Amino acid sequence: MTAAIFRAEFLRALPVWPWLLASHALAVISGIVPSGQAGVRTELLGSIASWGVGSLSLFLVVRSLWEENPNRSEHFLATRPMRLAGLLKGKAAGMLILIVVPFVLAEAAVLLGRGQSAHVIGIGTLQAVVVLLVLLGVAFPAVWGWSKRSQAFVALPAAFATGIASAALLDRAPSLRISGSPYLQAKLVSMPVMLCGLLALGMVAACCALIFGRGRSFRRVPAFVALSCVIPAAMMALAGIEPGSGEKRVAPSLVHLTLSNREMGDRLANWLEIDPPPLETQAEGDVVWSVASLRVNGRRAEPWPKQGIGDRLRASRPEMAWNRPIQQALRERYGDQLKLPEVLGKTVALPAATALPGEHDPARMLDLEVGLLGALIDWQVVAEVPVRNQAETRWENTRWAIRGLNQADGGINIQFIETTPYLWLTDPANGHLPDRGCDRYFLVRESDGKITPLSDMGLALAPGWRRVSLGLRERMVMLRDNFSRFDRDMEDPFVVPAANYRLVIVRGIPSGRVSVDWITSSPISCAGLWTPTTGVHSPPPPDPRAGTALEWLQQNPPPASGASEEAVQAWLDQFAPRISNHESNETNHQLKAAVGSLFAEHPALVIRTIRALSPFARGAGGVFGWAMMDHLPRDYARKMTARDFDEGIYRNAVRRGWQGDLIGMAAERARMGFGWQVEEVLISSPKEVGFSEAEWRDFYRLYPTADAFRALAGVVLPREYLEKETDRRLEDYEPPLPNPNIDPLLDLALARGRSEAPRWLRDAIRRKQATETTFASVWVKDPVRKWFEFPSHLKTDDEVVGWFLGQEPVHFVFDPASEKFHLR
Repeated sequence: MTAAIFRAEFLRALPVWPWLLASHALAVISGIVPSGQAGVRTELLGSIASWGVGSLSLFLVVRSLWEENPNRSEHFLATRPMRLAGLLKGKAAGMLILIVVPFVLAEAAVLLGRGQSAHVIGIGTLQAVVVLLVLLGVAFPAVWGWSKRSQAFVALPAAFATGIASAALLDRAPSLRISGSPYLQAKLVSMPVMLCGLLALGMVAACCALIFGRGRSFRRVPAFVALSCVIPAAMMALAGIEPGSGEKRVAPSLVHLTLSNREMGDRLANWLEIDPPPLETQAEGDVVWSVASLRVNGRRAEPWPKQGIGDRLRASRPEMAWNRPIQQALRERYGDQLKLPEVLGKTVALPAATALPGEHDPARMLDLEVGLLGALIDWQVVAEVPVRNQAETRWENTRWAIRGLNQADGGINIQFIETTPYLWLTDPANGHLPDRGCDRYFLVRESDGKITPLSDMGLALAPGWRRVSLGLRERMVMLRDNFSRFDRDMEDPFVVPAANYRLVIVRGIPSGRVSVDWITSSPISCAGLWTPTTGVHSPPPPDPRAGTALEWLQQNPPPASGASEEAVQAWLDQFAPRISNHESNETNHQLKAAVGSLFAEHPALVIRTIRALSPFARGAGGVFGWAMMDHLPRDYARKMTARDFDEGIYRNAVRRGWQGDLIGMAAERARMGFGWQVEEVLISSPKEVGFSEAEWRDFYRLYPTADAFRALAGVVLPREYLEKETDRRLEDYEPPLPNPNIDPLLDLALARGRSEAPRWLRDAIRRKQATETTFASVWVKDPVRKWFEFPSHLKTDDEVVGWFLGQEPVHFVFDPASEKFHLR
């Protein structure tokens, strides 16, 4: 009887099965031909064929199962007696041969045609079997659970929509979008979790059919939809299981936060960047931070834009082209074979960034709860390939094949295909595709080992991965560089380099993750944020009154002492627009004196006028700014709070020596994330700030300066800790060049008393002398005078710097008592 059922299944599928096989054949042909070689028609035909395979397979499964639905009075068992087991065996055999076998053979054919290893072919084929068996297993209860087609068409889509909605409402739900943040590993859309969700859906359908039985569809449909809410919870529980993820939590006391305005389409929004204190592992590799969760004023918000690790690394490419971890990876592989440039930077920590919901409002106050996720990046040389057409290479299961060389602007474009297996079955936790943009590409000249980075233009040409088959993905990458940068003498910059160069691929591999949760200590004000000067915020038309301030002032002197606030405000409103740029120079005392006379009685009105000035009103800003420097009342500066922080008032108070009045405000401002604004006040009297030792540690890790080292050592932090943290920052340090000023890290090394610091300073000065035609000793005198004991008869900067350059660095020793270097 099982054979008879199988025969019936075959005859029922016979009109459609040839079309299914044809679709499989077209999909295989399209999958074997790599991107870049297949024409547009071939790729379009392959995409249509893939949709055809899925649609025809679904049609055959649903049609077959519905014909023998036990809940229908017309089903097969009602007219011919047969055991249910025999029916299931016959239908399962029919589905396996008609649906599963062609699909599995097509998957194996694509993997074999792409030259994959036996391991990849075996795992990829097994993955196809698992997926199809799960789909068929779910299809039986999903279709048989309903006695009418209308019930199935209502219940199944409603259950799917309910699951999506319940997942979105749960607070800890990650994004459902596949293009969401890769820091969350997109677990909710990973294949293992999706298969578990499908199995849960089948179980729910079976339970509803058994509990409510036949004839109770009015209960079965809502019960099925309600129970479907359990599926997202189960999927998210599975998504949280990440063995070997290397994730650890960090609870910082202080963070580095910046808040600015950016144009988002036709609106002006607040833009947040936040950076926690550097990790101890940051000395060994790069760190990329992302906003994983966000609450603004108690309401959950979606971080935007969601960028992948590679997107962030790509955006920082000029900063990371030659950082230390990448150079170390190249040196470990090639030793002295390559001519690497001097290290231009150490490790990189990219801050997390997001746009805050809502439009910018100067009166807006922000309470923030931010969850950050950091990815630790290790760089590794994974492959190299000669620069010629059809050249190929591989690393583990990833293959690269050059498919095109094109001349462009005296240089060359290199087009290649990257093919990566999607082996989620052997590695469920990390079976995701490598994040695009995590690779760095370098061109190496065979003759002398000279190396240059290439620009990856892949996102513009092929955004994202193309699905070749169920277990294979590929993407097209276009690299470009102008060879004339280092081969200007070549008559043919296209043919010659292609025959004498090799492409080196350095991959950034996420090695671990770090979670950080941070909450603002008090609301943050949006007042005083810089406003963009483009788009909808273009410069206003010039005021016809501009340039008449002096003339108007002679006829309208400032209000006398005792004048009302209304009169003072009216005078300021008339006076400020009349100040032109040429009237705001520092020597124009009349305008500044007029404004300064109002500070004693009405400082709030004058400050309010300054804040209301357009960023384009540079003339008025200069006059009011200089007036504040000379006439700002100390009592008014003392009343400034962390929420009402004004950089102009703060700078003038510091310049006039009122740091002691601002310590409490500065401490609160630092706890809000703005320690970079008040650093000099905090280190002026560290004992009075009231920070805990943990806060001071975070502060120094965020702002490791020479002044902070001298102020904190032995006062609020042990000198041993500061020396250890400083040495970690200075690991493998070399002064970056070219640099118009002395590097702050070099200044820190001198404050630390590192024995190498005199050599670093001498080399930096000598290189500046050799590379800068306008070199003068005045530009490098400060570190020499500040950190070295020199003979008292030396007076001029040239004499002091010349004396220092004439000494051998090894003859200098550091005296902790005087905090200076002196000769042995």
